[in-house]
Amino acid sequence: MSDNLTLRISGMSCANCAARLERVLNRQDGVAARVDYASERAAITLNGPITLPDIFTAIRKAGFDAVDERAVGQDARPARRSLGLDRDMILLTLCAGFFFCTMLVMWGGWHLSFLSWPELVIASIVQFYLARHFYQRAFASLKGGDANMDVLVVLSTSCAYLFSVWNMFRGDKADLYFETGVFIIFFVSLGKWLEARSKAQAAADLETLLAFEPALIHVETPEGVMDRPIESLQVGDIFIIRPGENIAVDGEVISGESEVDEAILTGEAHPVYRQAGDKVFAGTTNINGVLKLRATCIGADTVVARMVETVRNAQLTKAPISRWVDRVTRVFVPTIIVVAIATFTLWFLHTHIFLTSLTAAIAVMVIACPCALGLATPIVLMVAGGRAARSGILMRNAAAFETVSKSDTIIFDKTGTLTRGQFEVTDVIPATGASEHDLLTTLSAVENHAEHPLARAIVNYARSHAIDEVEVTQFRIMPGRGVAAQIGDDAVMAGAPAYFISEGYALPETVIQPLENQGKTIVVAARRGQILGVIALEDTPRRDAKSVIDRLRHENITPVLLTGDHAASARHIATQLGIANIHAGILPDGKARLVRSLREDGHFVAMVGDGVNDAPALASADTSIAMGSAAALSMNHADIILIRNDLSAISDLMQLSGAALRKIKTNLVLAFLYNLCAIPVAVMGLLTPAVASAAMALSSLSVVMNALALRRWQPGKN
Repeated sequence: MSDNLTLRISGMSCANCAARLERVLNRQDGVAARVDYASERAAITLNGPITLPDIFTAIRKAGFDAVDERAVGQDARPARRSLGLDRDMILLTLCAGFFFCTMLVMWGGWHLSFLSWPELVIASIVQFYLARHFYQRAFASLKGGDANMDVLVVLSTSCAYLFSVWNMFRGDKADLYFETGVFIIFFVSLGKWLEARSKAQAAADLETLLAFEPALIHVETPEGVMDRPIESLQVGDIFIIRPGENIAVDGEVISGESEVDEAILTGEAHPVYRQAGDKVFAGTTNINGVLKLRATCIGADTVVARMVETVRNAQLTKAPISRWVDRVTRVFVPTIIVVAIATFTLWFLHTHIFLTSLTAAIAVMVIACPCALGLATPIVLMVAGGRAARSGILMRNAAAFETVSKSDTIIFDKTGTLTRGQFEVTDVIPATGASEHDLLTTLSAVENHAEHPLARAIVNYARSHAIDEVEVTQFRIMPGRGVAAQIGDDAVMAGAPAYFISEGYALPETVIQPLENQGKTIVVAARRGQILGVIALEDTPRRDAKSVIDRLRHENITPVLLTGDHAASARHIATQLGIANIHAGILPDGKARLVRSLREDGHFVAMVGDGVNDAPALASADTSIAMGSAAALSMNHADIILIRNDLSAISDLMQLSGAALRKIKTNLVLAFLYNLCAIPVAVMGLLTPAVASAAMALSSLSVVMNALALRRWQPGKN
């Protein structure tokens, strides 16, 4: 039995660290791991005798520390991040003080006089105390058979420091470069602190989703309503939510009515009306009424908590473009060390001046930090995933951002996707020799166990006509065809006309055909091998379906209508929405074949659906999108879930994914251009190590700030 856990990792300094730790963990017997540098987390699956303490031991041997997120708790995550930033800020402040002291020494020219000894003391404190973590991580990296950014920092600063000490003790005060190591360590530390602070901002969208929980909740007890700590609430408890209060857990309204602001969960700007029987969710806000609720899900089981965990897990997956970057960064540092050695050798052969050669080599090692390259993709995905979640779009893996933006064809299921999925019964036509009561009794009994919108509409119609509920046995679903069961000793069936025709039944075409020509959906029922009659139902398009389809066509994306319903009903809806490409009467396996056929023809296909029938097609698409009302099976196959449950989220999704992909490409261009331009300049000896360290810090910061610009994205406004 496998065990899944998520660890928060500390001690990573660049993407190479994450890649090395991932390799270390995956070499352990029975371990499958993914490590993300941007979010500083590792997702681990244990499938063998290895235990959690063994995992912690392997991580510590690799030079890192880890904390199990289950032990930390969600509320402690922002606090731990803040504590880490505060600790780094103290070290950075001390480093800055020594940096400015060194600057004063340089500007006054005093480093050539009696102040050499104080300068040595300052440089030693910075080099071996404030920068000790660079040495620790560099040693761990080399011990693990790899080289990360810390190796470059340690090599460059140590060379400058040791060279200066050597010259000082041999009396050469003209060639003291203690300030070089201090400058490099200060600018690298400043860049890493700014990077960490920016990553904390990138995570803020997810943290705010969980920042809603009140300390106390009004619980109904035999003694009356009492304020209790939120931690004491149990599933099934009755509690009261007053106007203006946040709803702390998922629940069902027992009594009362109010408007509820669900924007944090769905991105919907307008409050929704809730009354007895409706569901409400943690993270939303009660606006103007008093609601009595029964708790249905608490803590990590609430919808918002599961949303956040899904997005966090998505951040640990890799987009295709990230895998290519990982391969580059793995060989980047060793290559730079070789280039630095070559630079030193060529300069020394040309000038025979050790100091000039060493300075050029140090500048090469400092300027070529791979941090910007390693952050280019994951930091964008972190920000975009948070913005998507706050807009009612749940991304279940990172690759979806990349694939959905490439889509040139979007296939829509009809019922519940393009249409409201709220059918109304318009015609009840019993067969000769059968009564309307028999027809409704049989249909409501068998459809009561199905979750399709047609089934719900039939059951609701029967209840409104006081039809008694009848128990059924041996219930089974034939996806795309219908349902069957036993009522007592009688075999009963209900489903599409095509299902009955395939079973050899003769149907009253003179009754069915006119109804289908009106765009209505037909359900046929039979009992003991005899047709009982037909029921006609009608659905209408979603209010935003037409505008979404028009916008997709404007962006040269082909919309396709794919349904198991009959052709007349499909044409009726397609004509209203302006969809020319229609495939009707398709069974689930046929839907999947059509998706695969389009992909084989070179199309990037996204599939949008909401029912069990759509699961095979969703699994076959490049990108699968499930509506928020989707059946559980469809959600399990979906890369993206539209929690907002309206089609305008499709437009927002395409817009956000396109913006995210552009940011990723911009970041990669920035990172590569920086190295392509800066490394040759350093090789030519035109950069001092101090300037190189400042430029390196700015390169990482530019990538992060470019990604953070996505936080300004708003659905429907960009």
